[in-house]
Amino acid sequence: MSGAASALRLSVLDQSPVGAGFSPADSLRASVELAQAAEELGYVRYWTAEHHGSPGFAGCAPEILAAVLPDMADASLGTWLKPSMAPGSWNS
Repeated sequence: MSGAASALRLSVLDQSPVGAGFSPADSLRASVELAQAAEELGYVRYWTAEHHGSPGFAGCAPEILAAVLPDMADASLGTWLKPSMAPGSWNS
């Protein structure tokens, strides 16, 4: 690639949704396949979202997904948790 296209760094954000008729295990398998495809296509990072207490999403622990992903030579795994509670409210 050359010019502006070579400077464009793309990433994937996967929420691991559990579709109708699918199990959380199906969703995690699809996430692994997506991460593999992202690496093959040259994406620089595969992001996974954390969802706690959301039955429509299988991705609650990125550490588990990271453990089942094959070694990613070119892309890396990232996660971000948006605070949804006031600081310290989870300690009560």
